[in-house]
Amino acid sequence: MKYFKITILTLALIFFSLLKQNALAQTFRSFSVSPPTIEQKIDPGSSVQGKITLFNNGSESLSFKSFVRDFVVEDTNGTPVMLNSNENNDKFSASSWITFNPNSFTIPSHGQQNITYYIKVPQEARPGGHYASILFQPENNLGTIKPSAEVSAQVGSLFYIDVSGKIVENATAEFLNTRSLYEYGPLNILSRIKNNGDLHINPASKVEVFDMIGRKIQISELESTNIFPGASRDFENKIGSKFMIGRYKISLTGVYGQNNNELTAVAYFWVFPWKIVLAIILSVIAAGLLIIVFKNKSSKSSGGDNLGTNKPEPQA
Repeated sequence: MKYFKITILTLALIFFSLLKQNALAQTFRSFSVSPPTIEQKIDPGSSVQGKITLFNNGSESLSFKSFVRDFVVEDTNGTPVMLNSNENNDKFSASSWITFNPNSFTIPSHGQQNITYYIKVPQEARPGGHYASILFQPENNLGTIKPSAEVSAQVGSLFYIDVSGKIVENATAEFLNTRSLYEYGPLNILSRIKNNGDLHINPASKVEVFDMIGRKIQISELESTNIFPGASRDFENKIGSKFMIGRYKISLTGVYGQNNNELTAVAYFWVFPWKIVLAIILSVIAAGLLIIVFKNKSSKSSGGDNLGTNKPEPQA
């Protein structure tokens, strides 16, 4: 009985220990910010202010540290890359223009915190786009417990600041992967728009497909997205159907910028199922050769029989 009681007590301790560990494993951090992007058009020497709200959607209160960073876009997917405080982005920098309050705070579980930001644009600021972000990073106030579902290490609001003045607007478009010949459809067509100007753009663009007699057979809208100065953005569109044959034209058209500048790109290609056609031709040739051989054999066989049965007529 003594050993039985000890066994029951041991099992109970293990059971409650597992329950506690399971409860701790359910602790998670989840937080978000609104709005995720902020666009402001500001005159040199002017200032604006606004509000950001940070939400703690997790099961524990969180303390946050906050900071401002410039960012750039280097890939063709529009991914912002945060720069370190010692990295220079003089042409498009805006981090030194932004302050906010409060700088550090704690948000209870399922609570929120409002942050007021201030943007002061210097009088000598270069016209065009300037980019920065206010980032919020939670401090580790969970001790040695590792959360099982940490949604994000940090979140932030991206600032797109358009400083008024004379700017350069220049963008180009091209098709990247078009070949002169395809065997069959549909085709995945990759196009690229590059922004060579001073301000981010959001082109309204489409890809149109025309057949060999000039009929428009398809229109595909390109995704609406920002393209940063000095960066390119790739777009993929599926065009056509399984059965395609002949010469086709694809055309990218669109407008961008404050003055509705035009974007154009054109490419031509053929779609021809040459393997299928070649197989059919070879099959036809092979069938023809077999017919000829069969006829020749039949003719020779018929001729031999006739020679064997024909007898010379007796002479008078």
